[in-house]
Amino acid sequence: MKKFIKLFAMPSLLLTFWATLNLKAQDTAKTSAFQTIEKSELEKEKVRYTKTFDSLLLEERYRNIIEYGELLILDRESEISQLPIPYLICAYHFIGNEERSKKLLNQKLRHYNYEDLVRLLITSDIAFIKYFSVKKNREPIITKAINDYKKNEKASDKAAGEQIIRFFINDQLIRKLKYIYKEDDPVYQDKRFQEFKKQDSIQNVNILAFYKQHKKYFSSEEVGKTVSWYQPIILSHYDNIQLRQTFFKELLEKAVKEGRMEKTSYVHFLLRTESFTNPDFFKNLEKRMEEVRKEFDLPNYLWNPF
Repeated sequence: MKKFIKLFAMPSLLLTFWATLNLKAQDTAKTSAFQTIEKSELEKEKVRYTKTFDSLLLEERYRNIIEYGELLILDRESEISQLPIPYLICAYHFIGNEERSKKLLNQKLRHYNYEDLVRLLITSDIAFIKYFSVKKNREPIITKAINDYKKNEKASDKAAGEQIIRFFINDQLIRKLKYIYKEDDPVYQDKRFQEFKKQDSIQNVNILAFYKQHKKYFSSEEVGKTVSWYQPIILSHYDNIQLRQTFFKELLEKAVKEGRMEKTSYVHFLLRTESFTNPDFFKNLEKRMEEVRKEFDLPNYLWNPF
């Protein structure tokens, strides 16, 4: 009787979850004529659930996440049953149930290589952003990624590759922390911004020291194709204008001449620097792109600020 009363006392969202699951359990197989509709409804359903869990996470209602999430993972549609996993990993961690949190995480990571692990660490899913904002949660995954990189990537300078991986993960993490705070909470947003400036400053110091030590941009042969590709993104966020216009510009010019860097990525960097210094940059962007297409022989060039 207590269980019965509890069910009717649940928030309407949980009743919606129950209703959805029950309806699906009673469904018969649809014909192919309804597949497009089913897919459309599935995407809408995923959006609804994601918004709900995001809202609960921002409000730190971890036990509600667990209550709803453990129910939803029973759904027979795999895309729905997998959706609450990141939220459960995060919620169980923050209520102190590390055993359940780690079990769910390890199940998810079972077949991940280093590229998959890096993508997970820099995801825009707020559950994982919040989970990996805790150093003790992200460091074992970073170590796992680097170990896989060293073991399986074909690269001649894996020590440099490891450092670039660390730069890239940190670059993305510190920029995405804003998503785990409510937009209308100025206290938390200010706290987040101050932490961002602090971490970004440290990152910039380390990046400059790294490239001054090695005096080169690393090629795909040296650090692997994926890791080499991380470099333009890291450098796009370097915010010392003077050093962008001198040291890094010269470094990247040399990289293009030596075939270490694609010309397109170099032009992205140049225009990114201009966007920091020219107040009319975006107003004149189309004209500027037309100019660099001719100057650098890139007829289809479109600027990507990363």
